[in-house]
This record gives sequence, C-alpha cells and structure tokens, in this order.
Amino acid sequence: MASGFSIYTANRLLDKQFRRVDFTPESTVYAGLFKNASAAGYLRSGDVASAQEVLTAGGTLYARVPITLTGGTAFSVAASGHTENAAEIVFPQAGASWGTVYTVALMDVATVNTGNVIVYADLPASKVIGSPDVPKIPIYYFDIYI
Repeated sequence: MASGFSIYTANRLLDKQFRRVDFTPESTVYAGLFKNASAAGYLRSGDVASAQEVLTAGGTLYARVPITLTGGTAFSVAASGHTENAAEIVFPQAGASWGTVYTVALMDVATVNTGNVIVYADLPASKVIGSPDVPKIPIYYFDIYI
C-alpha cells in the first residue's frame, strides 16, 4: 500500500528536527476507512470530510479501530525509512453496506469524521464492503515510508 504523512504530521516532524519544538506522539491512533477514490489527497491536507469516511448511520456498525502504540509492538522496527503494522488491524463486522473503500488512515481520535490525520495509505485495490464482511488490514500490509 502506498502511503504518506499528512501535512499535520510532516509539520510536527520538521518542527521537531529543525526548530527543536517538542511534541508528544499519540499513545493510541485510530484506523479509519475512506470512500473517496481521491481520499489520499484530501487526507494529506487534513480534509477528513472530503475524504468521505464510512458512515456510522444506517446500521453500518462502522467504527475506527484503536491501535495502541505504547510498548512498541504495533509496528515493526523502522529500517531504511520504513515501518509496517506488526499486528492485523481488524474492523468491526459490517452491519450494512459500507460502500467501496479506497484508503485507510491513522487518526489521532476515535470519533468518525474528526481529528488529525497522522498517516494514510491507499489500498492496492478498492474494496466493496457489505454485511457480514469483517474488513482487515493483514500483518505487514500497512507500509509507512518516510
């Protein structure tokens, strides 16, 4: 999966490196799925609404998935400017159609359609999700490069 940091994250990293501005990384991030085929561009700029996250209304049972970063086991040790998820990311079972998803993003809050984008990645192929699907991001599938 091709990935990228949001402007929000890039600014935090640049300020840390070049201006010595400290920030506290999130101890938990939340994986969300997005339905706009152009979601990556919107997520890069932080426009979560235009990226069209899966809706929670209509019995979809959609929710962002928490990923605990404390303990250092959720992602692999970085090497060559790369890390990847070291555990499967499992979304709730769909109770109704979620539509077609194109992109996954890690967010700083659990509330759908809100928060700051940390990093995002387009799925290798779009995926239609309906009841009773259980969407998953397999281990070592969410590649993050810097």
